[in-house]
Amino acid sequence: MTKAQKNLIGFLHAIEHELKQAGSDLPLLRAEFSRLQPEISGLQTAIQQCELLIPVVGAFSAGKSSLLNALVGTDLLPVAITPETAMPTELRYDQRERLEVVFLDGKTQEFPLAALPTLQSRAHEIELVKLYAERSALKALQPLVLVDMPGFNSPLDAHNRAIAHYIGQGAHYLFVVSVEEGALHTQTLRRIEEVVTIGRTFSVCVNKADLRPQQEVEAVQAYIGDQLAEVGLEAATCRVSQLDGGAIQAMLQSIDPEALVNNLFQARLQQLSQTLENILQTASEAIQHDEAENKKRVSELEVAIHELETQRDAKLTATRSADLATSVNNVLTGVTNALNLAVDDMARAALRSNDELARVVSDEVRASLLAGLKVATDHLSEEVVSQFTRATANGVSGHFQIPEDWTRTLLNDLQTNLLPVLLSALTPNKIEPVMRWAAGFIGSTAVIGKLLPHPILKAATLILPPLLGYVLGQVGEGQQLEQAKKAIRENLIPDLIRSLRPEVAAVLTQANEQAMAVVTNAFEQQLQAKRNVLKDAEAHMQAANRAALGAAVLAVRTNAQALARAHKVL
Repeated sequence: MTKAQKNLIGFLHAIEHELKQAGSDLPLLRAEFSRLQPEISGLQTAIQQCELLIPVVGAFSAGKSSLLNALVGTDLLPVAITPETAMPTELRYDQRERLEVVFLDGKTQEFPLAALPTLQSRAHEIELVKLYAERSALKALQPLVLVDMPGFNSPLDAHNRAIAHYIGQGAHYLFVVSVEEGALHTQTLRRIEEVVTIGRTFSVCVNKADLRPQQEVEAVQAYIGDQLAEVGLEAATCRVSQLDGGAIQAMLQSIDPEALVNNLFQARLQQLSQTLENILQTASEAIQHDEAENKKRVSELEVAIHELETQRDAKLTATRSADLATSVNNVLTGVTNALNLAVDDMARAALRSNDELARVVSDEVRASLLAGLKVATDHLSEEVVSQFTRATANGVSGHFQIPEDWTRTLLNDLQTNLLPVLLSALTPNKIEPVMRWAAGFIGSTAVIGKLLPHPILKAATLILPPLLGYVLGQVGEGQQLEQAKKAIRENLIPDLIRSLRPEVAAVLTQANEQAMAVVTNAFEQQLQAKRNVLKDAEAHMQAANRAALGAAVLAVRTNAQALARAHKVL
């Protein structure tokens, strides 16, 4: 367990102890403290069980599997594989060595480690493999879980499926480039841009450094840094070789699990701390006012809660109308522009093969879709939070305004995690795990609705084949490049955008519903907590000393704030 995990769990244990002790002394807060307990327990479990998935990405020629074998110290991963036999493989530590194979139909089956090479012939049936081995290197890596990903030139459906599976779950991405490649190819840059789009970090390793003179390897590393800088990206770069164990260890040490854990959980703990502060502040104010004033404020809060429900229903109704069209159009305009800029590449690919054209189109669609959906969901999140903030302000007096720090934390959490959660949920057989993941990061009441088709997968497996067949039918052997461009501009791009429209609309509708569910429940919980505290205050203050109660509440507030500072949950 990392120091960050121990620190955050320590904070939760300390808060739990503080609330338990305070609940016995402050009966007016006992009910609200009990309502916080499931969230505290859920966060403790999520932090304790946290695994940081590190997809290792690159071409087959990059030497990913050989590098990972060198890290582990044994040849766990087969290296002489073909693109058709590649499958995502997670490297995990356990004393009971085994393979857990997750098939595309959702079934899981256990195999011995030695069965991995024979499973390659069934790669087209397999979603991922979890490889458990008792190796000290894997134990030392925890909580990092390295994932050997299929190479870029694996079959398109398998490649897209693997990317879609991990795009919302990877905590950090490691791109491996062979020194023989000499640079980041366009496809690698596309994948890096996708990772950055969803708010994840990455690093780049120049592999096979032993195959070239040091000066040449350093030049390749420097050039890759320049390539990233040209597109406004910055990342750690390193030089590694399967013959240099020290370089491999240095590469892994550059991935900071402490920072990754904090990035995943900090916002949720901040919200918890702020929620507790709001409850205690309400209790302090209730103690200072008489029964009539507290009843008036309860009435205000009930009006505000009703207003939130009205706003939610109105927003959901609007989503099913023309309001969604603008966002869908913006996303598809971005996809159209990206495809138009890539017409030359697509035309040259079309003259080579159907597979080449499919790969270029799929890459462009995936990168531009993710960028467009990120902008759309960020804007949607901001609109929903702003709308509910205004609704709350209109419904209650200044004493009960939701603190700005709390709304800012909620918005940041939503913008950071909404798209990755949706992308993960859209992948077949992952709905239940993603619901649990979402509950840990964007609200305990977050609910992913019906399973939606993934627009990227659908574009690659259902939409593209007939369109590509038509284009290639227009470009016979010996025909000019311009004819291919004409067919792509006039047929492929318009038909592809038309086919993508309902898929994008479905994703954005789901995003809106998810954001509304998270924000509605977050605001309602805040307001209901205030209402409940005010009601309970009058029930328990009639025979009690208000000054003593006020002092007790102040002591809890002071202790909770001190714990937040001590554990850097600010």
